[in-house]
Amino acid sequence: MTLELLKMTNTTPPSWDDMRIVLEVVRHGSFKAASSALALHPANVARRITALEKRMNRTLFDRAVPGTKPTPDGKYLATIAELMERQVRRTDRFFEEGVPLEGIARIAMPSALAHSEIRKHLMAFQKEHPGVQLFMSNHREILRPDESSFDLAVVYGLVEKPDLIRLEFGVADYACYRATGSDTDPRVGPWVHSREVLGTNNIVWQWVEANVSADLIVVRTDDFCHYVSTILDGVVVGVLPRFVGASIPLLEQIGNPIDGLKVKVSLVTHHAALLAPQIAALWHYLIDRSAPDRLLGPALILIPGMTNA
Repeated sequence: MTLELLKMTNTTPPSWDDMRIVLEVVRHGSFKAASSALALHPANVARRITALEKRMNRTLFDRAVPGTKPTPDGKYLATIAELMERQVRRTDRFFEEGVPLEGIARIAMPSALAHSEIRKHLMAFQKEHPGVQLFMSNHREILRPDESSFDLAVVYGLVEKPDLIRLEFGVADYACYRATGSDTDPRVGPWVHSREVLGTNNIVWQWVEANVSADLIVVRTDDFCHYVSTILDGVVVGVLPRFVGASIPLLEQIGNPIDGLKVKVSLVTHHAALLAPQIAALWHYLIDRSAPDRLLGPALILIPGMTNA
């Protein structure tokens, strides 16, 4: 079962009140018993369920069997409602009792973005909410709402999936880089190259393939740290996001930013993840610091093995 049930073209999604009615009918096994728990007349419960089924074009309960047996769609909607109810209670505790945010926030993003201001925002959030543990990974797969390993992703490009919520955070632009003090010339190389290392929808790979002779490429790698370390060795030239280049003092930019090499950086999550208070808080924290047309700034970083110190 997937979130397809909640994708209702030309209709509004079910309200919390509707989903709570479904949940109580599943819990109590009949419209009549659910009506007592909800303090509603049984006829109102039946009417609300029928109207919801008609709007969703789905049968939520099988009336042909004794009691009121939920269909698979009814069970799924009740499961979502139960998760929502649980999180509402947690949120009530948070506001009424001053309970601090806690839990795990699982974030997927390309390794290069650890050099950007996004890393600073994540660590500032964790400092404000020390009960929240951040788990960060460079996992390449986009979020899957029905079987998600991550709560939030930071991705290059514009993700258009109906199950996902997307917000443009900023823009990455690119330039050629070499080690500070190196005289390596991009026109004669040598170059380091990779198709996947920067996770940028292949725009960098395509630019290098179109503008750099293959015989000038002497190193290829699929690891971001190896890519940057190879440039820092002072022998080769490579293309990097400018927020990466500006974050490492031992790199220097060659010339101007590359024309036409810009990509949106987006935040992505899904509805189920936002039911957790710590994920909702982190999502809105990052939204408040986003600017869709602003170039991403650097976060200074020195990784052991990547400097001559």
